[in-house]
Amino acid sequence: MKNIILISFLSFFLINCDGDDNTTALNNEFPTEIEYTLIGKGEDISGGDSVDSANLVFNNSDEWNDFLATIDDISNVSNTFTETEIDFANYQIIAVIDEVKTTGGFSINITNVIEFSDNITVEVERPLPGGDSAVMTQPYHIIKIPKSSKPINFTIN
Repeated sequence: MKNIILISFLSFFLINCDGDDNTTALNNEFPTEIEYTLIGKGEDISGGDSVDSANLVFNNSDEWNDFLATIDDISNVSNTFTETEIDFANYQIIAVIDEVKTTGGFSINITNVIEFSDNITVEVERPLPGGDSAVMTQPYHIIKIPKSSKPINFTIN
């Protein structure tokens, strides 16, 4: 009787255990929200002189420092940033810069950064303007995320 129970148990175990750990495969299929750090956000990145609207990813200090020099040429926008010295061995910078607006009250917001198995998606929204002043603006939002070799995609709502 013990042999029958033992054989039944072993048969059940061997049939239900295929040797594959599907947990890892399943975890890669589910998106993971990436925590990010605010570097800078505002209504005018260029101090009146427009820079090109763009979705940018900075992976090294040379690119980042060139960008800072460009936006600081007229006004010292980077003085409002939470940090400008970035450890690019561990982090990368994502900047979303909107087009120049002829009235105030516009903004641009990075609302989420999601890591998938094959890419990172940055979700961006452009809320309706909240003001009507006749001041030229150029909204921007800049964040820092952990370094990744995955391609970065932007979705704008």
